[in-house]
Amino acid sequence: MRGHERINMQYIYDIETFAENLNDVTVDGKYKPNPTKEKISCISLRDVFKTEIITFVGKDEINILTQFWGLIKEGDELIGFYSNAFDWQTILVRTFANNIKINLDVKKLKLTDLRDVLFPFNTFTRGKLSDFAELLGLQVNTFNGSYMREYYLKEEWNKIKAHCDEDILITYSLWSRLKSLNLL
Repeated sequence: MRGHERINMQYIYDIETFAENLNDVTVDGKYKPNPTKEKISCISLRDVFKTEIITFVGKDEINILTQFWGLIKEGDELIGFYSNAFDWQTILVRTFANNIKINLDVKKLKLTDLRDVLFPFNTFTRGKLSDFAELLGLQVNTFNGSYMREYYLKEEWNKIKAHCDEDILITYSLWSRLKSLNLL
């Protein structure tokens, strides 16, 4: 009798952030990410084998990060869009800033950035997640990320969650299409 084989745990993920001072994250009027100055206000994840989206949202960044690390402790792969350049490094820097000890060897975690899959070796190519939603025939119902600051200040956590969850659904659809075309 064969033993049970472990299934690889793969999560689609996305984050939203908030900066107290806009000068910390803008250069010449354009947004420039700065993980040392931005706090994570939301992390959403979806196991690729399930339909449920798990979202951690609010002002308590330590709680959000602790729940995130607790959920992915058995994870093998994180899949995102523009995630290696933004989401992942922000999670690491904010974990460091908050002195959160984790129980996961992050060096063993596979990171798949779907933007890098589509635009290999080219960090200057344009193409937002909403552009790919359009290519997939998906309607984008929430406002873009530029409204997250306003929602944070008004503590409209449901709107931040809705936006982050919608990004998860688009990223999952993009991942599914890439898998079906053998591009992943």
